[in-house]
Amino acid sequence: MLHLDGKVLRNAAPAPARLQEDRALAQAALTVDTPPELQKPKAEKALTLVNFQTPEQRLIDQIAVPQDTNEEAAVAAHLPNLDLAGVLVIADAAHTVKANCRQITQMKGGDYLFFLKGNQPLALAKAQQLLSGSFPPQAQSLDKAHGRIEDRKLWARPVDGATVGLAGAAQIFRIDRKTDIVRKGRVLKTSLLSFYGVTSLWTDEADPQKLWDLVRGYWAIETKQHYRRDHTQREDHCLVRHSVAARNLSLMRSAAIFLYEHQQPKREAKKSLPDWQRKNVRNPNPLIQQLVPPNA
Repeated sequence: MLHLDGKVLRNAAPAPARLQEDRALAQAALTVDTPPELQKPKAEKALTLVNFQTPEQRLIDQIAVPQDTNEEAAVAAHLPNLDLAGVLVIADAAHTVKANCRQITQMKGGDYLFFLKGNQPLALAKAQQLLSGSFPPQAQSLDKAHGRIEDRKLWARPVDGATVGLAGAAQIFRIDRKTDIVRKGRVLKTSLLSFYGVTSLWTDEADPQKLWDLVRGYWAIETKQHYRRDHTQREDHCLVRHSVAARNLSLMRSAAIFLYEHQQPKREAKKSLPDWQRKNVRNPNPLIQQLVPPNA
């Protein structure tokens, strides 16, 4: 399973332009069928990175988006370089592109789970039409933490690619999220949001509960990654301007997060990333021994 997650390093210089000299990138940009006004902006103001990572937050690959194009085109150009046979790719609506769906399922033998927004109006309209009504949810969760009560419900139904206009599509789903902000036992604010998505996984591969677990895992990793990078590692406060140096530091932060997650099952594991980082600053030798081959 691969999660796609974009991140802007606002103080770092953008990656060099490549659109004119890279034929594959230029062709990929043409395959992005999202209306220009709905696409993400060009990466011309700051370094934009896209991470390809596992649910265990292990970084498998990373690309820097050239400054003369955007995240959608850069990802579309990079997918042919990946071995996706038997891999489930999960990404936000920016990458719900017809060419990506076709590349992943028909050319690479993988699967996808993408979200739907206005960039795919036919698929979104079909999902809204077929999943309308107030039927009992097929999967549900209730979470209470930090003064918030979140009630999420999921509905799903099988479709075919021709119905939604996306190659390989096998199911569509809708998630309703109700969030109550609670203080001293009183509900101060309630918000209601609906999300739609599409996947190439058949019902026997992913029932509604499995779909919900996949979506929840994706949201959790996205939240953890951004919170840890922005608050614990203070990535947005890094003043390194050179794009290559800034990218190298980003890779080191990813490695730190993965190594922290990797030590979690151990009895002596640190329970928070700040504690783990402080421990290794005080005594880096055990960590160095993990990273250096025994005979080095």
